[in-house]
Amino acid sequence: MPGRRMGAVMLAAAGIVVLATPGTAERFDPHQSPPNVPRNVQDWLTPEDRKELRERPEDSSVQLENPPVFGWKSGRDMYSFEVAIERDGEPYLTFVTTSNIFRPDSPLPPGAFNWRVRQLDQIGRPRRAGDNGGWSVPRTFNLREDSITLQVPDIWTAFGKAETARRPRALPPRPARLDEAKQAVFDVVLARYLKEAGSAPAFAGLRGSVAGAGEGIARSREVRARLRQMIRRMNDALAVSVLHPDEAVRDRAAGTAGVYLDGIVGFDAFGRTGHAGDDLLNIRIAKAVARAYDILYRRMDPERRGEVQRHVEFRTQAAFDFFLLNDRGNLGQFTLSSHGFQIATHVLAIAALMAGDSDRATLWFRDTYPLVSTIVTPWGGDDGGYSNGVNYGVWEFVNHVDSWDVIHNVVGFPYFETAWVRNFAEFLTYFAPPGVSQAGFGDGAEKLRPELWAEISRLYVERGRGEYATALLAAWRAHLDIAGAEADELSNALLWPRLFGVQAARSGAPRALGEIPDAAIFPDIGWAAVHSDLPDPERYSILFKSSQFGSFSHSHADQNSFMVMGHGRPLLIDSGYYDGYRSAHHDGWTRRTVAHNAITYDGGKGQPIDDPTAKGRLTDYWRCGGAVKLTGRAARAYGGDIVEADRTLLHLPGGLLLVHDRMAAGTPKRWEWNFHAAAPILAVGDRTARIRNGPAEASVELLVGPPVRLELAEGFPEPPNERLMGPAAQQYHGVFVTESASAVFETLALIRIGGGGGQPVTAREGEGGGIRFEAGRYSGSFAGGRTHLLVDGAPLAAANCAVPPRTLLAGGRLRFGRD
Repeated sequence: MPGRRMGAVMLAAAGIVVLATPGTAERFDPHQSPPNVPRNVQDWLTPEDRKELRERPEDSSVQLENPPVFGWKSGRDMYSFEVAIERDGEPYLTFVTTSNIFRPDSPLPPGAFNWRVRQLDQIGRPRRAGDNGGWSVPRTFNLREDSITLQVPDIWTAFGKAETARRPRALPPRPARLDEAKQAVFDVVLARYLKEAGSAPAFAGLRGSVAGAGEGIARSREVRARLRQMIRRMNDALAVSVLHPDEAVRDRAAGTAGVYLDGIVGFDAFGRTGHAGDDLLNIRIAKAVARAYDILYRRMDPERRGEVQRHVEFRTQAAFDFFLLNDRGNLGQFTLSSHGFQIATHVLAIAALMAGDSDRATLWFRDTYPLVSTIVTPWGGDDGGYSNGVNYGVWEFVNHVDSWDVIHNVVGFPYFETAWVRNFAEFLTYFAPPGVSQAGFGDGAEKLRPELWAEISRLYVERGRGEYATALLAAWRAHLDIAGAEADELSNALLWPRLFGVQAARSGAPRALGEIPDAAIFPDIGWAAVHSDLPDPERYSILFKSSQFGSFSHSHADQNSFMVMGHGRPLLIDSGYYDGYRSAHHDGWTRRTVAHNAITYDGGKGQPIDDPTAKGRLTDYWRCGGAVKLTGRAARAYGGDIVEADRTLLHLPGGLLLVHDRMAAGTPKRWEWNFHAAAPILAVGDRTARIRNGPAEASVELLVGPPVRLELAEGFPEPPNERLMGPAAQQYHGVFVTESASAVFETLALIRIGGGGGQPVTAREGEGGGIRFEAGRYSGSFAGGRTHLLVDGAPLAAANCAVPPRTLLAGGRLRFGRD
């Protein structure tokens, strides 16, 4: 039942854990509750294509926003949809819509809901025959009193605001004075503008370079960088034209901005800088020109306005047609697009700026507003995670936040009130704190961007969303001593949010890092983090992943993999580098299961790359008596005849990590338990290996399992391309390979982190199956999909559970189950 998936309150006197029901005062925290595990619902709503929209709300979920978003996959042909919603088993709401993504106009009351949908034909009859009247299988969800209530203007109210907004509509009303932080940013912008104001822009030479940009990667990158510099100079001049206290300086800056605007408009909107040549560059140029149009509007005559308007229209229409209209790119149908949602958000911002002047803006607004006001990003859910990785999540945030501000200023949509944006700061807190050596999973995780992480934290604090960001910003400032250097390098993307971001009243008291739990999950993307001491940069950290987003886009074939780091150094790592998307090294090593701390078989076979159906699922999380348990299920990721692929991580105080694996297949296989390091691996017999990286150390020992041999190697079968990324540090690889083939592979590995405190740990096969272990004060077993744990010989009491398991017993004891 959906109610069983929610947070728990403890009745200590009776020793019983009672799960909360919707509407109780207890706050639901998706990061500190067992993950929701949906039923295996299969019907016509179930996505089949790699990019199709998954159903929202997901079955068995707790919705963090109210009203929630309803969405489902849509075919290529357009039909009406009828949606029926029941509350607590009784009919509550029915609506008909032509869109497959919808948010009701008003919040729903707390309760347990189910929803279903059916397609209607041209005369309103169900398109699908059957006893159930063409309805999908109902999905269930819960709404609580503590959900985020969003006040979202409907589409035509929002468009009406845009049409009648005074210019410059992209900016909030001019503040009486800049606060200290914004003044520091403006001082940098002004100094840069004054330094460059006397140099003539070399547009003629740049146009020649653009014409030859297709000759090679390096030259193309150089041209893009030069174009971005031209846009940055125009933005600097525009900012001075708005903010400088001296009218004469403002007028000169507006003239300079106009020179750059004319030069940029002089590029062919359909040429190398257009959508076909570089889709992201094209839309960024379009938005920069639309902003200049908005700010310089009263300084341009009608003929010049028309020329600038047409340039914006040509660039924006090409992007809109590709991502919103055609069958290949239609975001309403095929949601998982790494560029698509960013571009759609920019199109909406441009539509808001051009509304009332351009007839095309009406079309752009009509089709983008319902989409990007409901799904902020398709790569993560309301818990704030980002499946493509920390740095791609940062890239998404940085390249969205300016458009979010424009849309907010023009039509009032509150992006910083949405659940994903709110919780993304917590995602950074757990996966990008000071002392991190790999920023989570996926492409580019080895590239650390602390100055940018700190800058994002500042934006949260300025917008009144500093509950987690305040501590993260302070921690990075102290760790890197970057307080005086934060404004030195201002990208095009962050210039306007830093100067004109709306100041908001504080909405929640800041939490010190020491007040935040050391472990958390992000269940929608299937990531988890366990830190020995979150505020301490010298901490040890364990990251785990089992994700329903598969191995598609910038994710890897790494379900049920983990990482270990400590003292700011990587220990057990995601191996490989992101030298370039789909390079020989990237496809031939980095993305593959064998490159991760994961299980393969028969010579490195594992999960397929570039496959959204190669899914795992984070199925369990609890914190009891100092221990943290995480379980992932990934048989679906492997496919073929792999019928079981379960991994449980049990972290015990003192630096002990037990890793229990159970793999099962239809045919016998030679199994491989892979691990990788950034420092040399020392073999200690056939079942133990040690790693030391400066002050950080770890050992890996296969306590229980079939006979194996330990194989060590270094380097890569496909080395990274130094021309793309420069020299790459060496990496080292270990694998326990079974001596003979078997259909079932069950092991228990011990990882001592930082020496593991010298605690004795023993394990053996249980008499009735499974594996029993003893580790200092702790003992227990992994058997039949269950984890049993005792402390000092006694079962855990409910009162010791910060995050209780789902399966419960009276009398102060707990029984731990899969689900």
